Amino acid sequence: MSEIHPGDLIGSTAQLEAGEFVYTIKDQIYAATSGCISKDYIKKEVSINPYVINKVPQSGDFCVVQVLFVQRNQIETKVLQVESQKMKETYGIIRAMDKNTQKHKIGDFLLCKILTVSQRGYLLTTKEDGLGQIDVVKFQNEYQQ
Repeated sequence: MSEIHPGDLIGSTAQLEAGEFVYTIKDQIYAATSGCISKDYIKKEVSINPYVINKVPQSGDFCVVQVLFVQRNQIETKVLQVESQKMKETYGIIRAMDKNTQKHKIGDFLLCKILTVSQRGYLLTTKEDGLGQIDVVKFQNEYQQ
């Protein structure tokens, strides 16, 4: 498999047919997206396996966090996952005005909703029904996959 970018010439329609994420101009096949070339010689087809674009987290998204530090007025967290996307080194804060913040302790896993996104991290909430502490074993099994 070769790396390819939009507009790159892949080949001729004389050899293979155009598959997914490619287009043709005058019997020439070009890439429509960045990814890796995939040639299926049984179907006589060339396609692109596109790179997965990471979704930018935004207000309203749900996330899974781990409690790092509990203060009187806020809880500091490490954001592990936003929607289905695993995160690296992301910081979140839950304000003390949220319900049940006194129940949480260092190491707890919480399901939160993102209120705002800033350069310093995420402002999170556990106020809505269904949010709050989650089963550690279940999450770790899913997170490690």
